[in-house]
Amino acid sequence: GAFSPLSGFMTEQEFSHVVDHMKLPNGAYWPLPVLLFSAAQIPLGEMVELVSSEGRVLAEMSVQSCFLVDKAHYADRVFKTTQLDHPGVKDLFDKPAYAVGGPIIRHFFSGGELTDVAFVREEIHRRGWKTVAAFHTRNPPHRSHEHLQRVALEICEGLIISPVMTGLKPGDISSSLIKQAYELFIDTYYPLDRVLFVYVDTYARFAGPREVVFQALIRKNY
Repeated sequence: GAFSPLSGFMTEQEFSHVVDHMKLPNGAYWPLPVLLFSAAQIPLGEMVELVSSEGRVLAEMSVQSCFLVDKAHYADRVFKTTQLDHPGVKDLFDKPAYAVGGPIIRHFFSGGELTDVAFVREEIHRRGWKTVAAFHTRNPPHRSHEHLQRVALEICEGLIISPVMTGLKPGDISSSLIKQAYELFIDTYYPLDRVLFVYVDTYARFAGPREVVFQALIRKNY
């Protein structure tokens, strides 16, 4: 549910609409592609298993689209540059040539309370929060972060601190260190009944205004 209304990885039609119009074909606003890259073409109608690097089956997907990704057009429209010194562009061009799209039919994993959308929604309801602010970051806590978060707590009943846990740029701080720093910070300085720490297991795209709205939509889903 974090990427709602998406039900799986984007088809070619969905990809084209999002790149050129920042909308899905049904008119719903969605600013960034969400693709499953593949080194080879896969026949339509196939049911494929999505497997982790450790060999664990995570999900099954019905293949409805398999297409060659126009990476130059993607980069120009989304990142406004095709230069490989841009971390998002480099990551894109390092990916395989094809993308496979279709809905996730079933999954075999549980994100746990720190990532599970249903758990977070239930916890917000259980705590009786009517107004909630979400704070997105890709860094450990700074004093300026603390100031913004305390202002949010003056305005809203609850606060979700929600860092992206994977970076693309050399020198990015490790996700484990960000997690440890925020857990210590929250336990030490904030009222525990008014703050939730929810890390989002995705990565920074460095896609400017499009990514601002993309990250906001994910937090809104939580």
